Amino acid sequence: MKNIYTIFSLQNRLKQMLARLPIVFLLFAVFATTTFEARAQSGLCDPATPFFVVDLSASPGGTWVSPSVIRNDNCCGTSSPDRCIEFEITLNASTVAINFNIASGAVPPGSMFYQINCGPPVAVGTPICISGPGPHTLTFCKPGNNTNTYSITAIPEPDASPPVIASNTCPTGIWVQGLVAGTITWSDITSGTGLYNSYLSCTNCSNPIVTPVPGHPAFVDYQVCGTVDAGACSGDLFFCDTVRVNMFDPLVASVNPNPASFCEGDAGVQLTGSSTGGFGTINYTWFNSSWTQLGAGANYFATAAGTYYFVVTDDMNGTCPGDTVVVVVTEHSSPLITIDPGTAGVCDGTPVTLTASGANTYVWSPITNLSPTTGSVVVATPSTTTTYTVTGTDVFGCTGTQSVLITIFPLPPVDAGPDQEICLGESAQLQGSGAWIYNWTPTATLNNPDIANPIATPLVTTTYYLTGLAPGNNVIFNGDFEAGNVGFTTDYFYSSNLMPEGYYYITNNPNNTHPNFANCQDHTPAPGTQMMVVNGAPVPNQDVWCQNVAVSPNTMYAFSTWVTSVHPTNPAVLQFSINSVLLGAPFTATTTTCDWNQFYEVWNSGASTTAQICIVNQNVIRSGNDFALDDISFAPICSNIDSVTVVVNPNPNISITPANPAICQGESATLTASSDVPGTTFLWSNGATTASIVVNPASTTTYSVTGTANGCTGSASVNVTVYPNPVLSLISSATAICNGGSASITVSSSIP
Repeated sequence: MKNIYTIFSLQNRLKQMLARLPIVFLLFAVFATTTFEARAQSGLCDPATPFFVVDLSASPGGTWVSPSVIRNDNCCGTSSPDRCIEFEITLNASTVAINFNIASGAVPPGSMFYQINCGPPVAVGTPICISGPGPHTLTFCKPGNNTNTYSITAIPEPDASPPVIASNTCPTGIWVQGLVAGTITWSDITSGTGLYNSYLSCTNCSNPIVTPVPGHPAFVDYQVCGTVDAGACSGDLFFCDTVRVNMFDPLVASVNPNPASFCEGDAGVQLTGSSTGGFGTINYTWFNSSWTQLGAGANYFATAAGTYYFVVTDDMNGTCPGDTVVVVVTEHSSPLITIDPGTAGVCDGTPVTLTASGANTYVWSPITNLSPTTGSVVVATPSTTTTYTVTGTDVFGCTGTQSVLITIFPLPPVDAGPDQEICLGESAQLQGSGAWIYNWTPTATLNNPDIANPIATPLVTTTYYLTGLAPGNNVIFNGDFEAGNVGFTTDYFYSSNLMPEGYYYITNNPNNTHPNFANCQDHTPAPGTQMMVVNGAPVPNQDVWCQNVAVSPNTMYAFSTWVTSVHPTNPAVLQFSINSVLLGAPFTATTTTCDWNQFYEVWNSGASTTAQICIVNQNVIRSGNDFALDDISFAPICSNIDSVTVVVNPNPNISITPANPAICQGESATLTASSDVPGTTFLWSNGATTASIVVNPASTTTYSVTGTANGCTGSASVNVTVYPNPVLSLISSATAICNGGSASITVSSSIP
């Protein structure tokens, strides 16, 4: 066995490649380097003998075929009718014999011989041993003038491939030379069973291709044997050798992530390359879409979107293909996050549902008074004005943020007043305050539940609940016009000269705009000074003032304005409008100039998150209609609740015992007062404060007592009858009698 090498020289690889080239290509290559001379060159032939220079030095084995030619003249001492042809041959150092044949054309009859350097004749088609690369002169002579082509075949010394490397994506040829075709056999001697013969494209040819399959061993040794083509020249009639085929897995590259992306604002994305398989040293190179090299190494940080190529090669580069991975890098824009509503103003304690969109996942902050803290829909119940921020992440991992300001309007300082106590049958006036609109419950014992101070006449102790409503913070910008002519729209024209109808001006005095207008102050002259003065046009539903505002869904709002006439004729008739829908009834300014009056309507936002609020003209009379607006307000109505208890104390029921006392003159009687209310105090008509008193009237007398319990009183009275004592008188029939005598005595009373 010849030596087996793991790594072989470039010369040997070229040798293999040449051995795998089609024979026609070799012939063409040899033919292309062949020189034809029209006259003899060696001096062994006559001058007219055709002469060819044949170079077979590139390979120890190969065949050269001449162009069509007619033999002529003589060589090596021949004579007519022989006609000859001459070839000057240069051979490879490993060539041991050559063989000469007629390749095409009519074959001359009879025996045919060729000679080397005019040596012994050798039958055409029989190899002749050659020593050294030459040049050697081959001559062929035969009668006739046939047109023929001739082949000269170099026969190498028996030899086989050096060690080679192969994979299933990079098949490699192995070869044997110098053996007789048909006698060549290749056998796997590694498996012991011939298993790996299946890797060979053929087992009886001189140039099989080795194609490993997955699961191959690290190497396979193939034994090649056959009959030596020029055994007489090499000294061996039979030849065997072993060729080792080192095997490796195909080079497979990968990139993670692929495809790759990074987000707007990020520096880029890390591309991590790797590979499996391959042979020897693995090399990594990165290119852009123009195949400009960007870097070497397995990893690359892509800072721009585009197409990148990750090329992986090994020590087989140039012979076996490497692997290339196409990586598309995309730069994703940050997701556009929106929050509905975009802003909100609510009363303290009112929850606000916030809905985010534009991403896949959401995280909110701050988490205070927020439930839940993740997800597209959260409910916020802040106790103070708070800005909530949501960070949304899309499917690419890119983030965007959006914020929403929730303004908290304080609740009105509703006060239902102090608790009160009354006696049954009395009334109490409730003392509500701190609101704009009042509503009391329960209503049955109130004279009016919708005022601040209703009169309550409960029969039993009752707790009354006061729900007070008042506008929160004004959401209108420049509703007092102190910022000038900004923040609103109107169908009227702006001018300091309000002589024409349909014009307005922002000023501190209506008289500055029209000589017939009154000198009026701002509605709130300290600190305000500015107002909107209007010379109204007789066009119904024409916008005098409009502004777009954000609103919270399902919230009550109060829309109000202060109005005064600046000329008494035909005062303004105005109406509120929201989202082009008229609200409430028209309202009319007084005829008194500079008499500011407030008008308002209440509106529920429903599902709306924005509103166009307007004050429109409804006066269709051309003359007059001159007015001023100030302190326009649009505010959520906040409510608060307070309670008051009216304690109803019962009036005590008083009784006196005995009920009908009678005494004789000079006697006394005890009177005792009692009450059904414990703790009752008593005051008798005689000034006594005890429950029982002793009386001795001289005549029949009425006594009364008042009982007091928890501030409530009851009374009772009783008559004490006084009977006079009777006066007796005696009348005797005699004033003196004798012993044994008698007298008549008569008694009489003053009381019948």
